[in-house]
Amino acid sequence: MTLQQMLLILWARRRIVMASTVVMFVIATTAGQLLPKVYRATSTLVVDARSSDPMSGATIPLQLIPGYLSTQADIVTSRKIALKVVEQLGLTDDLYFQEKYRRETKGKGDFPNWLAEELLRHLYVGAGRDSSVLDISFESRDAKQAMQVANAFADAYIQANLEFKVGPARQNLLWFDQQLKVLRDSFKEAQEKLSAFQRENGIVAVDEKLDVENARLAELSSQLVSAQAETYALLSKQNIFSANGTLNNIESAPEVLANSAIETIKTDLAKKEADLAELSRHLGKDHPQFMREQAAVDSLRARLQTEVHRIKEGVENSLRVSQQQSAKLQNAAAAQKAKVLEIKRQRDNLSMLSREAENAQRAYDNAMQRYGQTSLESQVNQTNVMLLNPAIEPIKPTKPKLWLNMALGLVFGMMLGVALACLLEFKSPRIRSEFDLESETGVPVLTSF
Repeated sequence: MTLQQMLLILWARRRIVMASTVVMFVIATTAGQLLPKVYRATSTLVVDARSSDPMSGATIPLQLIPGYLSTQADIVTSRKIALKVVEQLGLTDDLYFQEKYRRETKGKGDFPNWLAEELLRHLYVGAGRDSSVLDISFESRDAKQAMQVANAFADAYIQANLEFKVGPARQNLLWFDQQLKVLRDSFKEAQEKLSAFQRENGIVAVDEKLDVENARLAELSSQLVSAQAETYALLSKQNIFSANGTLNNIESAPEVLANSAIETIKTDLAKKEADLAELSRHLGKDHPQFMREQAAVDSLRARLQTEVHRIKEGVENSLRVSQQQSAKLQNAAAAQKAKVLEIKRQRDNLSMLSREAENAQRAYDNAMQRYGQTSLESQVNQTNVMLLNPAIEPIKPTKPKLWLNMALGLVFGMMLGVALACLLEFKSPRIRSEFDLESETGVPVLTSF
């Protein structure tokens, strides 16, 4: 079918097209007049996503701002905010909503939640792509109610935004308050243990005391080494002497070599022995002179034996004294060593208790610092949301739109008329042109007039 044929059909059935257009126009106009009027009120908020947190100074990265605004829009349309609006406006006492609730639900379900869902069905929240502005719009048949609900949603959202910031801080504050009691008790217990340990052991300055005792131990060890060396020397000297007090090798004894009296006796003895040997060659042993010389030799030998015995006793006495001194020093060194070890053990215990006290104090100080910060966070009354334009009572309704309805009525009426004309033409076709005649008869048209 060509355009010319279509135009011919529409012209032939123009009454149907016009009647359909007029009818639809009248219906659309009447419907626009009869439908209830709906008013829309809009409250505008500014969400400053780039503002820093007043406590931590943290800011939201630029790439996350669009997602942040979408999240805020979802919060506005949440059931929690809607329930706050229901409570704030006292909508549960509204007779219109009570009647509608009974009519739609037959009294089943929770009335406040139903009201919240009813409000959300007529709530519209828009966030600009490159803007930080949130538009909260509400539609209602009552212009004043539309304004009240829009402003109530804005106020409830601002309060909820503040609660989201302050609520966790308040919960953390309660938790920190409990933890501070535990940490305070732990710190107090650690301090008491440290003080009690110092009192029991009389500790004032462990390191200084340990240095003094270590120096004393070193001094005793040095004295013990010297005493032991002296004892070993005296023991070696004692071994030189025989058990009966004579000398095995008198020349090798240092005390004998260094004794002038023994040297004198030895010299006199050698001289007397030489004289006695000379007399023994000329006189007999019974001769008085020989006997006097023999007595002198025996006297010198007795004196020598006495001197040697005296030296031996001196060495033995010195050895006994040295051994006693060594034993005394050894006992003193052992006691001093035990004392140093005890001081080291006390120092280790004191260090452990000191570390426990320091750790407890550090944990308590950190918790106190965090408690103070959390306490400030729980008292914050600022939010990054600001009411830019509160909703005002609309004067003109937004629905229905009469001119739009009339235009749609004309368009749909014409479309319906065209469709009816085509349908009637299809059921009862007419010959309206040479093309129709040729199509029906199969005979070419020679001329037309």
